[in-house]
Amino acid sequence: MKEFCYENFLDEKQSKRIVRRLIYTFFKGNIRKKKIMVNGNLKDKTYFIFKRPFHLGEGNLCTPIKICDLFPVDELYILRHYNYKDQTTPVFLVPSSQILSDLEDLDSLCFYEYSYIFDKNFSQCFFITDSTTLENGKIVPILQIFEPI
Repeated sequence: MKEFCYENFLDEKQSKRIVRRLIYTFFKGNIRKKKIMVNGNLKDKTYFIFKRPFHLGEGNLCTPIKICDLFPVDELYILRHYNYKDQTTPVFLVPSSQILSDLEDLDSLCFYEYSYIFDKNFSQCFFITDSTTLENGKIVPILQIFEPI
C-alpha cells in the first residue's frame, strides 16, 4: 500500500495560502465571520475553517480519468486529508499523469480518501470519496468534481 504523498511538498505558509483560496473558491461553507471589538467599535472578522472534509455542496461523480481529460499535462495541487510531517494542511504539486497512475488500480484507499485535487487556476476541484468502483478491470476511487461558487 503506497502512501499518498509526493516529493514536491509545499511549505506550511504557502500551503495555508493555497488552501484559503481553495475554500474561498469552492467551499464557502468553511468561511465564518465573527464580531470583534477594535478601538471600541464592532468589526467583522473573517476566518477560515481548515477542518476537512470541507462542507461539500452538490458535486458530480466521476472517476480519475476525468482529471487527465481536463488537465492532460498540467501540474495539479493535492491537499491531503491526513497530516504529513507535522503539517496540518499538506499540499503537494504533482503532474496529472502521475496522479492518474497512482489512483488507478488501488489495492486500498488508505491515505487517499478525503483528499482534494485542484488546478493552479482553481477552475475545478476533485474530492476523493471513500468509495471505489470497477473500471476496465481495475479498482478506482469515485471522485466528486466541483465548479467554483
